Amino acid sequence: MIIKKTVEPLEILAAAIREYKTNENEKTKNALLLRQFYEKFPIDKIKDLTLEDYCTGTGNNDSFCYWIEHNLSPLGSYAPAQRGSLVYGIYYSKEKESYRKNGNIKNVSDEEAIKEITRLIHNAVNSSDEDAIKEVLNQKYFDNGFLLKILSTYKPNDYIPIHSHGHIKNCLNLFEINFEKKDSIFYNNKKLIEFYNEKFQDINLDFYDFMIILYDNFNIADG
Repeated sequence: MIIKKTVEPLEILAAAIREYKTNENEKTKNALLLRQFYEKFPIDKIKDLTLEDYCTGTGNNDSFCYWIEHNLSPLGSYAPAQRGSLVYGIYYSKEKESYRKNGNIKNVSDEEAIKEITRLIHNAVNSSDEDAIKEVLNQKYFDNGFLLKILSTYKPNDYIPIHSHGHIKNCLNLFEINFEKKDSIFYNNKKLIEFYNEKFQDINLDFYDFMIILYDNFNIADG
């Protein structure tokens, strides 16, 4: 009688991490991409972005939101999907020939709206205080995954570049990491980091590599 041994997810992950070889060409391309983004959108200038600098829909494939969704996709994908461009707080609608706004900023001018949006993003990125992130979330202008993509772009050492809350929850379930339904995407991203640091503290991989390993070895999208 042959007894089959069940391989635990943690064993698979540990083996994958041991065998993983960083793609140096890919790493070089990603570093160049990040440098281009930082030069175009310096962290201290976020609050000065204009409607044209920030919004999608205008035909400008060099805007902040276009970079976050499309140009930076190699660093961890984020897509609005059926939710549409309102996940960015404000965007330009060619059909309506006007800017469309989300949440409480619907009732203010386009210029006031972009000032408020960029102020909140600037505060969240430039602060280590969780209250700055909570202030953004409480306004409900943006999708949480969009803000997480911004934070993981400007702070790649603080966030794993997985920007879907469903995917993060699937990771937590996979490795039996406890979490509550009310926990935010940011809190659960940190929980996954704590797990990684606890289990693999002697491994010298960045969070981007860890993300690649997770998607390459597990069906993170479907759980």
